[in-house]
Amino acid sequence: MSEPSKRDATGQNEELPVDWRLFLVDSRLKVVSATGPLSADDPSEVLGYDLADVLEVEGLPLADVGELLVCLEDMPTECELRLRLGEPAISIVARGFEESRGICCVVLRPKADPRSEKVLPAAWDWAVRSVRKMGLTKRDPSDAPLQILVVDQNPEVVEFGRTLARKLGCRSLGASSAGEALAQAKANCFDLVLVDHLIPGVGAQVLESLLIERGERDWGRAPLVAAMASDVTKLSGSGQIAIEKPISMGELGEVVQIAKRQRKETAEQGGASGGLPVLDIGAWKDDLPLLRRLSKALVAQGAELSLKLGESTVFSEKSQFLEDLKSLKNGADILRARRLSAICGEILDSVLLLGRKARVAKLDNLLIEIEGFRLFAAGQGLLRD
Repeated sequence: MSEPSKRDATGQNEELPVDWRLFLVDSRLKVVSATGPLSADDPSEVLGYDLADVLEVEGLPLADVGELLVCLEDMPTECELRLRLGEPAISIVARGFEESRGICCVVLRPKADPRSEKVLPAAWDWAVRSVRKMGLTKRDPSDAPLQILVVDQNPEVVEFGRTLARKLGCRSLGASSAGEALAQAKANCFDLVLVDHLIPGVGAQVLESLLIERGERDWGRAPLVAAMASDVTKLSGSGQIAIEKPISMGELGEVVQIAKRQRKETAEQGGASGGLPVLDIGAWKDDLPLLRRLSKALVAQGAELSLKLGESTVFSEKSQFLEDLKSLKNGADILRARRLSAICGEILDSVLLLGRKARVAKLDNLLIEIEGFRLFAAGQGLLRD
């Protein structure tokens, strides 16, 4: 293990190895504190810059930086994220903190050294001291980063939109179809949705209505929906706001400001901030390995039920369906997956009394909830080996 350093850029730090680099980043993934042997002559020179830009200067490949940022966007509090990136391999450990939601500490270690695990608590102590020193222990909910969903069948458009969103300090997810967008909206509360006006499936206008309806029903507030097109004159009557493709930083920034004002106005009017949670992660903070195993099992069980429903239109009328559904509900109850458990319960209570049309609608909601849980679990890193 490397020799410990005597001081860092922000104060006493006698237990950290000299070749470790630490970055404290805020909810917009901008560096607010740093320590270690940085490329900059003065570590304070990196403060206020995007973590992505700083890590590129530090020598990490752009693709590796992007992988890390995607993981950090939804970093749970009091959880540790571990990656090995670059060549030669750099071991990265990141952690969020309960007392400072939106702030996380990223540790870059030159190699995986089992002994260095004993030093990690010193890194977290440095982060907590820095957070308290800078007065970052509290955060106004209205300052939380916007959640944006980019919906387009072209993956390049989705990735470009997400990149611009990240540069504007927003969190973002993507979807390539209307069905995937609806599943994402069940698992996440979005403030802004960008929808391609030519999205296949239900169409942009219908998708907009569904997203607004489900946002109000599941989360207590509707997202702002903007329709994207190369020629915005074709968007009459489609979308609350028209945005031209390719998206520009300036135009997206204006739409983001509108969405922020809408979210603030909703909060001031007493709008709710959430419905039932997808999964009560807080209840599992002391046993994450078990949480991962159970999440994988539930996703596999849900996938199997989805397959059976897809293969046979009359499977929902069989007794085996009720047994499988009850088993899925029991699994969701164990995991405290509230919304999946709730919809399973609704179907168990009423499916035999419903006509075919009503049953199909219920099953559509079930399949969306199953896919929503899978996307949520994947986003939280619960499905990784």
